[in-house]
Amino acid sequence: MYLHVNPKWWKRHSVVERGLTFTIGFLLAVNNVENCEAVPIIHLSSLSKVNGVTTQGENIADNGGIKAAYLAYNEWTASSILENMDPTVEPCDDFYRFACGGFLRDTMIPDDKTSVNTFSIISDKLQKQLRASIEEESKPDDPRPFKLLKTYYQNCMNTTHIEEEGMDPLHRNLKELGGWPVLMINSWVEENWSWKDTVYKLRNKGYSINYFINIRIDSDYKNSSKNIIYLDQATLGMSRKYLSRGLRDKIVKAYFNYMVDIAQILGADRDYAAEQLKESLEFEIKLANISLPSEKRRNITALYNPMTIAELSKRFPSIPWMEYFNTILAPITSVTEDEVVVVKAPSFITELEKLLVQTPKRVLANYLMWRVADSSVSYLNDEIRKQQFEFFKIVEGKTERESRWKKCTNSVSSRFSTIVGALYVRKYFNGNAKNDAIEMVSQIRTQFIKILHTIDWMDNKTREAALEKAQSMTTYIAYPDELLDDKKLKKFYKKLEISSGSYLESALNLSRFRKNNTFEALRKPVNKSEWISHSKSAIVNAFYSPTKNSIRQSLKGLKMGLKVNGVTTQGENIADNGGIKAAYLAYNEWVRRNGPEAQLPGLNYTGRQMFWLSAANTWCSKFRPEKLKLRITTRVHSPPEFRVLGPMSNMPEFSKDFNCPLGTKMNPKDKCAVW
Repeated sequence: MYLHVNPKWWKRHSVVERGLTFTIGFLLAVNNVENCEAVPIIHLSSLSKVNGVTTQGENIADNGGIKAAYLAYNEWTASSILENMDPTVEPCDDFYRFACGGFLRDTMIPDDKTSVNTFSIISDKLQKQLRASIEEESKPDDPRPFKLLKTYYQNCMNTTHIEEEGMDPLHRNLKELGGWPVLMINSWVEENWSWKDTVYKLRNKGYSINYFINIRIDSDYKNSSKNIIYLDQATLGMSRKYLSRGLRDKIVKAYFNYMVDIAQILGADRDYAAEQLKESLEFEIKLANISLPSEKRRNITALYNPMTIAELSKRFPSIPWMEYFNTILAPITSVTEDEVVVVKAPSFITELEKLLVQTPKRVLANYLMWRVADSSVSYLNDEIRKQQFEFFKIVEGKTERESRWKKCTNSVSSRFSTIVGALYVRKYFNGNAKNDAIEMVSQIRTQFIKILHTIDWMDNKTREAALEKAQSMTTYIAYPDELLDDKKLKKFYKKLEISSGSYLESALNLSRFRKNNTFEALRKPVNKSEWISHSKSAIVNAFYSPTKNSIRQSLKGLKMGLKVNGVTTQGENIADNGGIKAAYLAYNEWVRRNGPEAQLPGLNYTGRQMFWLSAANTWCSKFRPEKLKLRITTRVHSPPEFRVLGPMSNMPEFSKDFNCPLGTKMNPKDKCAVW
């Protein structure tokens, strides 16, 4: 990606700092130094008076070295862009292949990956940095949360202990949860079983409670200053879009075979397991069919159906809601009949009531215990995980499992995101980068506010509300300062216990801890400056939260006969179009204040043309066919190619900057703009 040098940043730093900046960039390019930001910055103000005559020769040499490093860094940046490009493609015909054709041609997807893109390349570097921090030996004075994280990682890496335990941890859990009928044949007693009691046991063990009804705590859509309970449709074992196609679908068939394989490994007779689990799968397909498709979940107003628990009990009487909520929320909090709950899909609850009554208990139990087994596989021995990988091969096209250290680093990063963020920030992050990002986001916000003043489809009342929202939007850039505060980290993780031993039990302990924290939020007002929710610094992503009106920025073509669902991707498509417009206007404002940028070596393009090239480079991606199909079927984002072609062909400014004649693919006569 094209890197801009900000004169403001440049002027407020000493000569040595500037020199080190370029020198570090040079080292990063030449030697692939990963810990560049850990190099100390020396301030001249801390030195005594320097003899200019004595140091004259070295000063000249330093200046020459800085210049050489600067030129080398520019050459490396230019080289990266040139390697990604395919200059034989006309930019007005297909800008994605113009910007990313070289990347598509030369990139080989590693056997343990399903795709490679700009983000994954950065993530790979981040992953290595995290591994180095996590694997450092704990010191006696390390904060307790850091030790918990490292214990969890060691439990994951201790494959000797995992192999010794075999499937015993899962067998114990299944027994405590009432048993998996498919493993017990005639010894499972139906009369003693209740789906509600089993969900209560799942809660206590640390497993998901959302296999029938999804319960979560989040800020109220209509009043973002308080939290509220949301009731929603079930979390399924695989995408609704696949399940709704039934067993005729290749992926659903693979899912069914995987279910039977896991049951057989755990001791079931294969023929009996196939017979029993087919009924369980048919039940899950029914769950999928009564769930709202993603296209019908875009209207937040339609999903906002508040009612008291008393009203809930009258409308859906077969479920004892007071008992259900109070058992699941215990021991953190409790509710009364006056508690307001938002039901996001009332039609689902109505149909679920019927389904739970009509379905035999054995089928319900087999389904729940299958979900427990499936969620446990990743924490068990190699034999059962190999079977999981065979399923992933069909779904995603992977040909090789990732290294154990990668798996464990990813597990730690997702489950201990706050502590991982604290580790990363303390060792690697440069505060100047945070300041630059804050400045960038501020400029983009300013341009978006200007856009709101000019669009003609908004009435004045709506415009005023939109302006107020844009001006009050909270930004969370890079990391909260609390990540540097040991006392606050210790307080947050005070109730978490992770000891050496079972990897599965460690994961369940952590899951239970996180669920308790979520439930605690119900009785607390929403604090938009609350740091825990915005402490995921060691990720490569950015997103907007509509319920909290906040934006967060972290540190770091189709030939398959597939169609992108324009309804499902509509919101993100609008965001892509508006985002690139605001960024372009912010860049132009930067140029107006600071002057045009110098050309990079070998790239005979204007600054504005480089803006578009840089933006397109962000989305250079290559997928395995299976992964691309899965992505198109299940994701709310369009494939990367269309995140370039769509927004840029809708921008008159792009066509002007590249002199695209009207009627070419990148300058169509009919353009779409919301913002």
